[in-house]
Amino acid sequence: MEMHHGGDVYGEVPVLLDLSVNLNPLGTPPEILAVLKDEAEKVSLYPDLQCRELRSRLSESEKIPANQIICGCGASELISLLIQCIHPGHVLLPVPAYTSYERAIRDIGQEPVYYRLKKNNGFALTSSFLPVLKAFSHPQDMLILCNPNNPTGRLTDRSLLCEIASLCREKQVFLLLDECFLSLCENEETSLKDQLEDNPYLFVLDSFTKKYAMPGLRLGMMYSSNTMILERMQSMKTEWSVSTLSQRAGIAALSLSGQYLSEAKGLIKKEKEFLTKNLVNLGFTVFPSDTCFILFYNESRPDLSSRLAEKGILIRDCRDYSGLSPGFYRIAVRSHEASLLLLQALNGF
Repeated sequence: MEMHHGGDVYGEVPVLLDLSVNLNPLGTPPEILAVLKDEAEKVSLYPDLQCRELRSRLSESEKIPANQIICGCGASELISLLIQCIHPGHVLLPVPAYTSYERAIRDIGQEPVYYRLKKNNGFALTSSFLPVLKAFSHPQDMLILCNPNNPTGRLTDRSLLCEIASLCREKQVFLLLDECFLSLCENEETSLKDQLEDNPYLFVLDSFTKKYAMPGLRLGMMYSSNTMILERMQSMKTEWSVSTLSQRAGIAALSLSGQYLSEAKGLIKKEKEFLTKNLVNLGFTVFPSDTCFILFYNESRPDLSSRLAEKGILIRDCRDYSGLSPGFYRIAVRSHEASLLLLQALNGF
């Protein structure tokens, strides 16, 4: 199955509104843009291969030792590096899930072992997954979880995550936990970063892309107490994959007050409720989401994304997600004006 991402604004039809990528709806903070302008002359310097200052600032912010942090060219590079480095015997993947996981698994010549989340309970991961994990578990295997999940937006209960992480440690199964959208959830308490020190099989992924709306800079980070694996990943990385300006932008982002994210969460909650109500009124099934995007469905509308694209509005057609079919779509939550523009276009079909 061909896989693609959202955000392709470079086609022939001018894009008026891009709802195909999930970012902080407030846009890139002006403080970051100012730093990029002020630091532009540093493009004449090679980047710090070790991202020393950035990792030091992340260490202070997250209360995680700097040697337990690796930075990469977006989260995608780190996903690929971890899977290549461990080269697990099998990879268990609850689906639907971010398509780059499958691409990285296939890059090592394997196929994922799918666990299909159920549509009738909103694609939530529940305790019924535990017997599957117990039966699957072999040393050097891997489990990949996304919390909140992409494309569903669902958070997994922290107690279940802790039970899963403990089971993985016991069975010596590596757990990649993707928390890239967690900072845009009302409830961030489900993070397992506090479990890292006691679990060398746990790897937590995060990104500046989503929370600070800076995908063009490509900056991700991974946390683990398994420094041997992180060091191996660092040795496998493409040299200078994290640019000088990306590192400066990340350092600037860590200096921002909490008001930026707090305001974004308020906007997301309000617009998500507005969009959900109106999409239901238009005949779509809308699935519960805990973060900055919405998954919705109408099996009689398999051409919706192409028809909207003709009007300059991009949404994410989710038919290439394993476990989903034509008629599933994902939209990012943006401003109220963006919501009105989308709904107006949908009303015209």
